[in-house]
Amino acid sequence: MLVAITPPRLSGQVLGVESSLRMTCQGLGALLAGSLAEVLDTGHTVALLAIASLLVSVGLTPALTRASSRVSRAEQAHTTAAPALTGRTPRGT
Repeated sequence: MLVAITPPRLSGQVLGVESSLRMTCQGLGALLAGSLAEVLDTGHTVALLAIASLLVSVGLTPALTRASSRVSRAEQAHTTAAPALTGRTPRGT
């Protein structure tokens, strides 16, 4: 979805930043998990981080749903505009 909502001229930069942030956050997550496991029981650490993951997922769901619907609308507009521009009819119609 990130590629679909990124302007083509920025796609390389956006994907580079996304990849760097993802790898950094994975390392920070491992550091946090290890630190918590030193203080808490391992089972409690896993449970706590699972709950945190679920909360983040629930928190991001509305924004990701809005972005997904924008991408879907843009793809539909592109699909319906293409036959008018090319004179061709879409497959399956």
